[in-house]
This record gives sequence, structure tokens and C-alpha cells, in this order.
Amino acid sequence: MAQTKSRPAIISLMTVVALVASGCGGTSKSKPLSRAELTAKADAICRRVIPAVNWEHVAPGDLPRLVNRLAALEEQAASELNALTPPSSMADEWRLIVDGFRLTGTEFRRIASDVKANLGAYPKLPLSNAQHERALQANIDGIKDCAKY
Repeated sequence: MAQTKSRPAIISLMTVVALVASGCGGTSKSKPLSRAELTAKADAICRRVIPAVNWEHVAPGDLPRLVNRLAALEEQAASELNALTPPSSMADEWRLIVDGFRLTGTEFRRIASDVKANLGAYPKLPLSNAQHERALQANIDGIKDCAKY
């Protein structure tokens, strides 16, 4: 009877050892993508996440909500792009692009807060340095959909 009770414990222990040995549950990033793979995956993320906005038809009262939504989308793009591993030759350029999305999201949240505090004003959304640098670098790297803003 004692042998039967220990069998599930042994099977559980063997499962844990197998998972650890295979690397499941680890935090290491995946192997670097080729430039073409990175471009294709990044453009797919940006096409899906970055919306086209017709600013002429946005009512001032809707601006804080819309800008907060844009901030969330920029942050989502940063998170998804950060999960991709660029070729080592593009690591610095890639960090600039990912950080550009993240910083633009932060800037949009600040703008939304400022606009909400003063709804009488209808500011023109400035192009942030991070957004501009991110777009320039993405364009240079051939990641065309991530170069849009």
C-alpha cells in the first residue's frame, strides 16, 4: 500500500524535473529574429495597434478619452514589440523604437490629463521627440507600419 501512495509523488516530481530541464517557465528571451522576420512581425503589430484618427471630427469633449485610448495603444505596441528579439546588430535601434512607443504613450497620458483639466482649450497634439525618433528609426530600418503616426 505504501508503494501505491508514493507513485503519484514520484510522477509529480519527475514532471517538475522534466519541465525545469526543458526550460519551461524560464524567463529568457527567444532566439533573435532575422531582420526580415522582425520587420514582418513588427509591421503586423503596428498595423493592428496604431489607428488612423481623423482629428477634424473629434469634439473637444471627446479628446481626453481619445488621447487616453491612443496612449494605451502606444503602450500596447511597446509591450508587444518589446517581446520580439531583434538581431544583435539592431539591438540599439530596436530599443529606440520600443522606447519611442512607450514614451509616446506616457506623453499622451499627460496631454489627456492636461486637456481634461482645461476642456475649453482644443490643443493641437504635438509630435513628441520620442514619437518622431521612433518613426525615423523605424523608417530607416524598413519597418514602415511602425514609422506611421
